[in-house]
Amino acid sequence: FDGDAAAPEGDLAHRHLGIQPQPHRSRTLTREMIRGAEVVYAMTKGHRASILKMVPEAEGKVELLSPAGKDIPDPIGSGLEVYIATAEAIRAGILHRFRARKLVEAQT
Repeated sequence: FDGDAAAPEGDLAHRHLGIQPQPHRSRTLTREMIRGAEVVYAMTKGHRASILKMVPEAEGKVELLSPAGKDIPDPIGSGLEVYIATAEAIRAGILHRFRARKLVEAQT
């Protein structure tokens, strides 16, 4: 929901990965954000479908974050172990995608 803070388990999962969480609030995805993006990564096939329903012409730039094309389910309501596993899956997806776009060094 728009304006929500991160779940405490999310902050703990960040710390587990050695990332210092920063205060932030969620924002509702808008058509303008999608149109202005070079690429949009979705965590699930359902998220991707919702994005394309909003902006069908974004078909070529909306991809699943998982390079294997698998869903990364939202951990909301789950325990810390699930949040950590989700954070690890997100990190792996981001690193893979950024390496493919040559935005990070291969050794990180």
